[in-house]
Amino acid sequence: MILSTLVLQGLSLTPLIRALRLGRDQTLELEEARAREEAARAALTRLDQLAGAPWPHREQIDRLRAVYTQRLRRASSIDAEDAGSARARAAHRRLRHETLSAERRALIALRDRGVISDEVLQHLEQELDVEAIRIGLGEAPLTD
Repeated sequence: MILSTLVLQGLSLTPLIRALRLGRDQTLELEEARAREEAARAALTRLDQLAGAPWPHREQIDRLRAVYTQRLRRASSIDAEDAGSARARAAHRRLRHETLSAERRALIALRDRGVISDEVLQHLEQELDVEAIRIGLGEAPLTD
């Protein structure tokens, strides 16, 4: 009796959730986006303060300003997304996942043919891993 109850309820839960069309809770994602936005704003404010002081490498400040402006734009866009743009973002993530996988397979093939060493492969794979983490692959399942 207990086994049949658990199996019946366990197997019917997923279809029930799909039928009810319950959306995914994005509370933590929105909270994280707000935190990233605030952190990027703080970094930009500090860069503005440093820009006023004598600084030997002004181009480094400009490069960092571009990086933090991009982060701010990316974090700010999360709050404004609707269902259509969320689907577009998911499609972009899937496409990016496919391209990163293709790059990884090509690098492994180069190593297997002896064109590059294991050390070079590891270095380039690490860059691919960082890129995957940067765009959020691996944090949430890829959905259509």
